[in-house]
Amino acid sequence: MRKRVFPRFIWFTLLNCAAFILLAAMQFTRNSNFSYRIGDMLVNGRYSLDADNAGDAPAQTALSQTARPLNGGANVVFGGLEFRLTAAAYFRAAENGAVFILPDGTELFFSTADNTPELRISAQFPDNAAGAGAANAAAVEIPFRTQRSTLIRDRDTLNIQYRGSRYQFTRAMQGLESGFLTLAASMPAVSYRTIPDKKEFNPADFIIPQAATAQAFSDALSRWVSRNFALWEQMGNQTDEDTVVAWCGEAVRQGIYRTAAAVVPVSFSTDPQRTWESAVYQFDRRIGVWERAARAIGVFEREKQSRISRLLAEKDSALFIESHLIDFLATRGYADLIDGLISFAQELDPSAITPAMTPGILENGLDMDQWRPDTDNPFTPLRNTLFCSPPAICSGTAITFLFTTITAWTANLTRGWGWLFKSGGREPAVTNGRG
Repeated sequence: MRKRVFPRFIWFTLLNCAAFILLAAMQFTRNSNFSYRIGDMLVNGRYSLDADNAGDAPAQTALSQTARPLNGGANVVFGGLEFRLTAAAYFRAAENGAVFILPDGTELFFSTADNTPELRISAQFPDNAAGAGAANAAAVEIPFRTQRSTLIRDRDTLNIQYRGSRYQFTRAMQGLESGFLTLAASMPAVSYRTIPDKKEFNPADFIIPQAATAQAFSDALSRWVSRNFALWEQMGNQTDEDTVVAWCGEAVRQGIYRTAAAVVPVSFSTDPQRTWESAVYQFDRRIGVWERAARAIGVFEREKQSRISRLLAEKDSALFIESHLIDFLATRGYADLIDGLISFAQELDPSAITPAMTPGILENGLDMDQWRPDTDNPFTPLRNTLFCSPPAICSGTAITFLFTTITAWTANLTRGWGWLFKSGGREPAVTNGRG
């Protein structure tokens, strides 16, 4: 009995091997399975070898000669998702993608982008729908499931984590969380692609190496100025203000300003396009602008100093209508006139203050604190009388007086005379008013 068990085991094993080989041979002989790698997309399925089960007639008429019928549909794998096209009846390989045709004639297109990991899915519905309304209501559902990936919900958005990257559909659609992708005739296309990582803001990313440090920036600027300094010298008769300012500014730094100023063409001094930016450079002396300006300034200051002396000698309260008396006299060294002004302010009757005098009193009070901080400020009592305290005793007359004073002060601050370069160097008209 023991001798018969071993031969039986051998025959049983050989029989199973023969059956397995026969089934494998039949499977590979029919050659019905297929698998295509198109970019990052993998398409697999099984062809139908039975012509009788090739599909319905309407779908067959829409196929090209390269379409082949399917048995059990197909699958598309991309970015951690497997799209299950179990209802697909036909398959056709296309450039950068694949086309699946459903029994009702609807065509599904799956294509990949050239340079980015992106899967584009679109549907083309048949034209023989029953009316326009039915065509607009047409839709197809594509089931999908995750494959070695993780679902992540971020702010009502479905993300797929797959191999260190995040994938997302380009628009929100109903049914995604249930594992269904719906394409309607009104919106027949969608993309499924990676989400670019949001890089944190780093100021260093916007700093070029030449400006990483103050020394590096200074060195780069010096090299640039050295290369262009010779080009600025060749400005010619038709030059622009930027070139003139750059040329003269660098010439001042190098100590050759007098030579550089002679290079600037005379026509530039009267150029109507010229602005105040180049007014500081004295090449305008060649046409007498600086000389006329200096004479006009001298005449203006002498007349103002004479007018202040006369009003101070006459004890005329109109003296306080002049703007910034203390500042004007202190910067020019008229200490004796400042002493006389202090004595006059100490003798001034507060009831004689008019709204036109108020700005001058307030200005002189501030300038006095700046130029003579160790001297008793005679304008402090005068300033206190301009405002009533406490507010409960303020009468209508006092409020009117304060309003008139502020109005006059505002008008005086906004009043001015044109600067000398704008008026062509003409002497300004000297008046006895403020300004």
